[in-house]
Amino acid sequence: MRIEIRLNKKQKLIQVLRNIGISEQPKFKMLFRNGIAQKVLIYYLDEIEEGYPKLLLYKSNNPKDFLSHFIMQNPKAGLSKAIQMLGMRILLDEIGIREFREITKKYGSSNWYNFNKELKGLNYPQGTNAFHTLRTAINEFKSLKLVDFQNTKLNNVNVT
Repeated sequence: MRIEIRLNKKQKLIQVLRNIGISEQPKFKMLFRNGIAQKVLIYYLDEIEEGYPKLLLYKSNNPKDFLSHFIMQNPKAGLSKAIQMLGMRILLDEIGIREFREITKKYGSSNWYNFNKELKGLNYPQGTNAFHTLRTAINEFKSLKLVDFQNTKLNNVNVT
């Protein structure tokens, strides 16, 4: 896996450095330190994870499994909310986020962000997910390859 961050403009570079806690004026040599590279990668990984629909963290081989896991994790959510989340999960599995947003854009782009905000108020399964694995690899400055995950579970999905 390769994560590459391109900071082509000086203003963007300075903004990102401030966001990771570096306020000094960047010098060319400073930009190639491992610690700074790790912080920048973690910063952008956090941004990606923030936008990731947490609904996809549920292990789900079929609608019955999803519904029972969701109800166990969110007993106060109610049946209507559980069925709404089941429908959304099926849609996301079938068509993906981009296509879902493309289809629903006539209702306004804010609907997706409102829905994601609503998703944050729900409970999700605990355990290791892909973001945790990536974060660990970045912190250890260790490369990841698909072969490392053969016959293991990553983000509750078999990777083979």
